[in-house]
Amino acid sequence: MKIEGYFDEFLSPRIGIPTSGKIISVVVDTGFNGELMLPRTVLQQLGFEYSMKSEAELADGSIVESTIYHGKIDWFGKERTVQAVVTESEDGLMGTEMLFGLTLFMDLDERRVVLEGKK
Repeated sequence: MKIEGYFDEFLSPRIGIPTSGKIISVVVDTGFNGELMLPRTVLQQLGFEYSMKSEAELADGSIVESTIYHGKIDWFGKERTVQAVVTESEDGLMGTEMLFGLTLFMDLDERRVVLEGKK
């Protein structure tokens, strides 16, 4: 199984993550080591539930408080419970925690992004 995506007009690699009846578009962000970061409205639409508050260190070294939710997605044919950090951005992010057991292929010239399960 694989998920195919693309590079958008800002050269951000995007894929669609299947959830309960919806596909959410996220940017693949290898600088984010969590699972997901999603806008509050998307978390509400997906029925994710509040989990906890947590502190996170940003790339500039500053510490911010984050709100964490949890919910289920369909990930390569299996139901997976994930944690998602709330973002005020319109864009959701998928971090490196989601890449275990997968191969990520990106070809900017062809504007292709592919996530594929290892055999």
